[in-house]
Amino acid sequence: MPEVLNIEEMKKNLDKNYFISASAGTGKTYTITQYYVAILEKYEKENNPDIVQNILAVTFTNKAAGEMKERILEEIDKKLDKGKNYKYWRQIKTNLNSAWIMTIDSFCSRILRENNIAIGVDPNFTIINELRMGIEIEKSVYNTLKIIFSIYEDIMEDKESNIEEITFFLSPERRETVKKIINELIQNKENFIIALKFILQELKIDTFKEVLLDTLRNWRTEMKMSQIPEYDLPNPDYNKVLWLFKNAVLIAQEIYNLYTEDQFQFDFKGVLAKTLETLEDENIKEKYQHKFKYIIVDEYQDTNFLQKALFDKIHTDENYIFYVGDRKQSIYRFRGADVSVFAVTENEFEEDSKFQLRVNRRSNAEIVEFANEFSEKMLFNDELLGVYENVKKTYEKIYKNLLFSEDKDYSEYEVKDENDVIPSISKDGTDKRRIKYVTYIKPKKNDKKSDEEKNIEYETIARTIQSLIGKKMKFRKRENGKIIFEEREIKYSDIAVLLRELKISEDKIRKSFKKYNIPFYILGSKSFYDKNEIQTIFSALNAVQNPRNDFNFSAYMMSLIGGMTFERLNEFIEIKKGNKEKYSSLYEVVSNNKDKLSPEELKAFEVLERYVKLKYYLKPTHILKQFISETNYLSKLTLMSDAHYAIANVKKLINEAEQYNTLAVSFAELIKLLKKTSEVSESEAAIEDEKQNVVKVLTIHKSKGLEFPIVILGGLGKELNLNSEEETGENVSLSKEETEFSLPEDNVRYFILKKLFLKTVKNIELPLTDKEKINVELGEGFSKKFDINKFLEDTEVLRLMYVAITRPKEMLIPIIPIVQENKTKKKKDENDDGKYKYVADLFMHFQYEDKRDIIALEELENNEISVNEEVSEKSRDIKEKQLSDLTGFAYKKYIAPTYIINELKKEETTDDLTEEGYIKITADDFFSDEESILKGTELHNLMESVGNFSQILNLIETGELPEELNNALIERLFSAKRFKTEWRLVKRLLIDNKEYMIFGVPDRVIFDEENNIEILDYKYSELNNSEKIEDYKFQLQFYMYLLKDFGNPLKGYIISLKNGKIIEVEYNKNFEEELKKKISML
Repeated sequence: MPEVLNIEEMKKNLDKNYFISASAGTGKTYTITQYYVAILEKYEKENNPDIVQNILAVTFTNKAAGEMKERILEEIDKKLDKGKNYKYWRQIKTNLNSAWIMTIDSFCSRILRENNIAIGVDPNFTIINELRMGIEIEKSVYNTLKIIFSIYEDIMEDKESNIEEITFFLSPERRETVKKIINELIQNKENFIIALKFILQELKIDTFKEVLLDTLRNWRTEMKMSQIPEYDLPNPDYNKVLWLFKNAVLIAQEIYNLYTEDQFQFDFKGVLAKTLETLEDENIKEKYQHKFKYIIVDEYQDTNFLQKALFDKIHTDENYIFYVGDRKQSIYRFRGADVSVFAVTENEFEEDSKFQLRVNRRSNAEIVEFANEFSEKMLFNDELLGVYENVKKTYEKIYKNLLFSEDKDYSEYEVKDENDVIPSISKDGTDKRRIKYVTYIKPKKNDKKSDEEKNIEYETIARTIQSLIGKKMKFRKRENGKIIFEEREIKYSDIAVLLRELKISEDKIRKSFKKYNIPFYILGSKSFYDKNEIQTIFSALNAVQNPRNDFNFSAYMMSLIGGMTFERLNEFIEIKKGNKEKYSSLYEVVSNNKDKLSPEELKAFEVLERYVKLKYYLKPTHILKQFISETNYLSKLTLMSDAHYAIANVKKLINEAEQYNTLAVSFAELIKLLKKTSEVSESEAAIEDEKQNVVKVLTIHKSKGLEFPIVILGGLGKELNLNSEEETGENVSLSKEETEFSLPEDNVRYFILKKLFLKTVKNIELPLTDKEKINVELGEGFSKKFDINKFLEDTEVLRLMYVAITRPKEMLIPIIPIVQENKTKKKKDENDDGKYKYVADLFMHFQYEDKRDIIALEELENNEISVNEEVSEKSRDIKEKQLSDLTGFAYKKYIAPTYIINELKKEETTDDLTEEGYIKITADDFFSDEESILKGTELHNLMESVGNFSQILNLIETGELPEELNNALIERLFSAKRFKTEWRLVKRLLIDNKEYMIFGVPDRVIFDEENNIEILDYKYSELNNSEKIEDYKFQLQFYMYLLKDFGNPLKGYIISLKNGKIIEVEYNKNFEEELKKKISML
């Protein structure tokens, strides 16, 4: 049984290990601060201010690390003010600038930088963002599948695999690692073929690919350390699939590390994995074991087994560890946190090292009492969680650890005011509690609902806020370490609305709050890329990329930019239908019938037409900005109901667009990248500031670590889904994870693809449930190792509710839906055990009648409040500066060679090739669509990186380039010492008093010692179309003309990367006259 921690006793006993359970609001940061400062006080006697470098304090957010450091500095300043031993404490304050107080990611980064020479890492390495990580992961999986299918084809054709050829792009060290894996697959070719055929026939390659992507992103380090069963499962095919899957992940990881780690770039997972690898070196590990005398870990409930392993490596019997956390607040499983780590670690500590923080210093007495009883009787009790019978038996210690324990979970309130002042929000004024349930009738699922009924929860929230504003209430306030009570009116800024999610709720919140004139601020809106104003821009870019795709073109022309009506669009559709031989796309129809367009439609079309031709020569993000400017898009956004938000979001996109220039070097890549952006969390632009007098709206996850005077809790109408079937409709309880791992047992972890195998299990003709079929196929003993995952995943919603109810300082108002079920459904529910179907049921079944108020929506007091005029004007007005021209985006007439010769690129004349196709059996079939897009770009990229002729020979040897390129001319051209690749050239030209900017991007420009210039232009083409060849020659002449200012252009070469054919082009010194004539004719 953990003791209540006595701070003064702790200060006297610093040299011991501590495991502290700290419920919400019990002063966790205060305790850590006191422990840290007490260490400094201890070493004051030895006059050793360098002790700062021997204390490691780790937490999980930059904000928490900053707060911890700030609190410590405040204590040090108090010491300095007293003047005693001033020199020591002054030095301590100086040393804190380099103190080890940081996030776990920063800690790992610092370890790597300090040991950069020993481990071969550039100390200036960078941490990549989610977009970059997604790009590299997709490339890695693509190349992994390519390798696997190459091996498969070679085995099926009974020929020896050319391992050097399929791994040529890897560095020597990584190539050796991958070759060992490939050799293992080839040596076990029967198992390999069975596994791959099973995947293709039963699981489908797209499913396999998605699971591979997910595992590489989230679980690659765990996968590397995991094992497959050393015994045959009842269905031995599953052993083979697991074996192949693990090897596929290992190959993908090597490729991913080539793209990231070898370029001295890490994602957060990678920096942790590299640190664990670094600490395998005994000398480095011992250095940090001796360095850190004290190790402090905050928010320990948010760790996982890899992070635990990190702390275990540096903790010894010679130093001391101080863990603080609260398993009831572990709500980040979706980010990799594992609350079972807390339970496992607690069981490793001696009883005299376990303590509890008991006094809640945050909340009013009524809220503390409610949180205690609600946690014990509803959230963390055996009656509710006992449905997980196997977990209860197999993982007894972990199961019991997650139940409410009075010894470590019960909190005491700090002080109670006997003369309390609590506002009433009901019409009859009978509600006098600080816990108020506000209920509303939730319409039946199948009923037709009006807009107001669909929005009823958010109407209820708005009405509740309206009934609170201006009412008087007593607020707790701390002065000189003591609590005093202050009576004042409730303001908007006192209120926070907590929701389980924002993506679906956000627009409804905006609508309801606008209706009741409630000023608000949304913290961390996650739907930036899904906003209509952003999607409109994406539709424009899609149309630029592929205007002959009718869907892309129609979406653009009917958007706010084009403004085309359906009736007008239908006219063009009819023209296309009647002229099938003449028109293959709506883009061509409109191009030849511009007279039928309105002025607004014509402007939109002409802007599109212009950038279709310029997209190969301008930076992708430059086109994005120009489009916004030239179509007067910001002005058009003023027509939207929330124009000020829309304009701010578009400006945010513009400001952040520069990051895409490094992630997407071509327009096609930009489109693919933007398709992924909706998968990435990104907040919308902020209009109001959270420090203003506004209601704060945020998710419960975002509220973690925060506190608010009044909390209104929404989103309680969601189903609880404890030990229930998954939402996919599969009649079986499964974790949502694509790849599941067992808990470590004797340093061994297994993994399973249970969700993936379910697709085959359902086809087994046995009179069993799907759950029983899985146990039959995998073996009950092995299958049950993973049941803990579903338990921890399902119960996270209970921990989420605990976090929510412990955020308020003064008042908690859950918004409770009363769900109308039909009679037959009610009857069914009365006969089953599921009385807690919805999250709201936990609140309504909680026996707490005399300590809470329940107010129906229709009973809420109508409290008409006028919004502060300043706030109201701010939310309605759109400042003139919002619509001002975008600086630097002025339009000039840009002229590229394709603008003149109207060269059509392949993707403009086909259907949208950015969608991936999937194979049935052969690699050629599988990769055909991807190859048609990527091969030309891939070869251009390869040629851009070529520095000398020997590299050309290597590419010929690996089959990337044709043998015909091994000749004297190519040798001479690629032996030049001075050259530039992908050189963006721009030249100003005046014709008839009109300014033109002509530009081009030659593939390779070569200079000799006398500044003579030769140009290489690569084509992924057979070079057998005479008309096309003339166009290519014109391009080369164009490039050589642009290069006149840099030297003496002599000759250009058109080089086929397909068959090695080379066409020479002599420079025409009279080209300028020809060029001006052509431009004048445009």
